[in-house]
Amino acid sequence: MNKKGFTLIELLAVIVILAIIALVAVPIILNVIEKSKKGSKESSVLGYVNAVEKQVMISKADTNLIDIESGTYSIEQLTTLSVEVKGEKPDNTSVLIINNKGQVVEGWFTYSGTDYKIYYSGKEAVANSGTDYKDKNGNLHNEIGTPMELSNTFGGTKVAPKENDTHKGIVYLDPTDLSKTCNQELTEANYITSGKKDSDNNDIAGEIKTGCMKWYIFGETNNNEYKLILDHNTTSRIKWNDSNSNVAYENSNLKEVVDDLVTTSKWAVTPRLITAVEVTEITEKTGFDASKLNDSYYYFDTNSKVQGSFNAQNRSRYDFLYNNLTKCKTDSTDYGCKVEDNNSYTGYGTAGTGTIDGYWTSTPVDINGGSWVWCVYKYGYLGGTNANNPYIGLRPVIEVSKNIVK
Repeated sequence: MNKKGFTLIELLAVIVILAIIALVAVPIILNVIEKSKKGSKESSVLGYVNAVEKQVMISKADTNLIDIESGTYSIEQLTTLSVEVKGEKPDNTSVLIINNKGQVVEGWFTYSGTDYKIYYSGKEAVANSGTDYKDKNGNLHNEIGTPMELSNTFGGTKVAPKENDTHKGIVYLDPTDLSKTCNQELTEANYITSGKKDSDNNDIAGEIKTGCMKWYIFGETNNNEYKLILDHNTTSRIKWNDSNSNVAYENSNLKEVVDDLVTTSKWAVTPRLITAVEVTEITEKTGFDASKLNDSYYYFDTNSKVQGSFNAQNRSRYDFLYNNLTKCKTDSTDYGCKVEDNNSYTGYGTAGTGTIDGYWTSTPVDINGGSWVWCVYKYGYLGGTNANNPYIGLRPVIEVSKNIVK
């Protein structure tokens, strides 16, 4: 009886075929496993977000529980507020943001034992293998940082002034929703995505009227409120009035536009314009009579008609009063505005429409039946101009309770 076996060639052929099958199948199997792991983590995040939103509603209905207010929380903080979830819970250092409607609007999650970074936004979780938080389009979303302490405060974030600052701090706040969580990153993202472009097609912050914004504290009221001035003009160019006749602020073109921030843009606070006297108080200008044009202007840093000398190392002490205007761009002449502001948002206006010269105060001056108005100019000074000057804009002031910022 003859016994037949495999020849060496046949064995080699089988091995080659198996190797080809393995070469094709292994990556597919590994990819399936990877997708399964990512899908599991994404589902875990969605389950946890759902549990948080349910607990927010329960906390508002049960008087025995601490309300989960809008704000930024770590998972560790939410655990102390009875948020529980069936299945795997994210690491305690994971962070999420809750809006005033009790919804989780954004989150940055990690799980022990994995290198996945899961970014949550708009009811969707995206797990990434590696060290970055990215959305489904591959856009990077950096973690916002240290969560706010649990409190009954709202969403505004206060940043203390630096040693040489002449303002009293920075507040990131949404004037349309005082309970919305705002910080520097969310504010700058709002500016960049505004759709505004300068003549070089760069993004600008001009005329942002809703969403998180940057405000400077320049004073306080007797009612435990901060006085805040916006870091940009909500209307780049507008005349005080067309006829240049003497009219009060209440009868000017500006009053209607300022009021429109409440009626149309839905601001939750009442905006106004800064007064010439407030500008002189901020810049410590003594002996200035806002009712006269005898001393028609003065530069903030010198308190005189002599402009200061500035460079990248020696910035204007009062740059917050006139940054984000055209001449804040560092060009052949440096007017002392901050370099970091220029990197974020360039000057208003284009060659075709005329550049922005500054912004109006609410202080007019009657000159022989004509109307002049005090303005803050892009060169860093307070000066008067005709009421029909078309190159002046609006920079609103609001007053908010100290209790709504942290």
